[in-house]
Amino acid sequence: MNGSALKLGLALAAVTLATAACGGSDSSKADTGPYAATASPAAGTSMTKAPADFHEIHGEGFTIWAPAGFQEERKKSSNGEPMLTLQAPSSEKAIPQQVGVIRDVNPDAAADEQSFTLESVQSIGGEKAVRTEVPAPTGQRAFLVTWTQSRPSAAGSTATVDTTYWQLMWQVDKDLILNVVAVAPSADWATSDVSRILRSFTVDEGSHA
Repeated sequence: MNGSALKLGLALAAVTLATAACGGSDSSKADTGPYAATASPAAGTSMTKAPADFHEIHGEGFTIWAPAGFQEERKKSSNGEPMLTLQAPSSEKAIPQQVGVIRDVNPDAAADEQSFTLESVQSIGGEKAVRTEVPAPTGQRAFLVTWTQSRPSAAGSTATVDTTYWQLMWQVDKDLILNVVAVAPSADWATSDVSRILRSFTVDEGSHA
């Protein structure tokens, strides 16, 4: 793989369903091959309609909702594609609450394989990552990978902070995967809005690479 899932996710972290509007779920396409997602969705991980006090944000090929406290930044990512980052303070200055969305155009591997690789890598030497398949419109596939890892509490510090990550990989078609990454200190996760922001994500009708 060209770093699409793992590198893009880590890049977002470093700068760091209401189902998509078109079509119905294609449950007949569930993967039974080597990259099948076998975990059952945990409570609070399903895609859902945004709360009434969230505002709508449009990106290239997608829509997402966020509360007023999150600052919006748009710039080019290292792969030359536009990247949206939403950020708010957390209890740890070095690890703000963040949600990022980035386009992976012409990916070397499909979302099922990329999410399988991310799950495997993030399960090495720590708490096992969990990967589930998210209902998506016909012709699309989506996978959510969740994990926790330790990050330095400050630059150069040996103290660490448990940090929770969710990464949604939404394969729009063979030429485009939209990655959505939510990050926050684990101690803040229950009260943070980052998971609700991620779960409000929808692919715009007609989205393409």
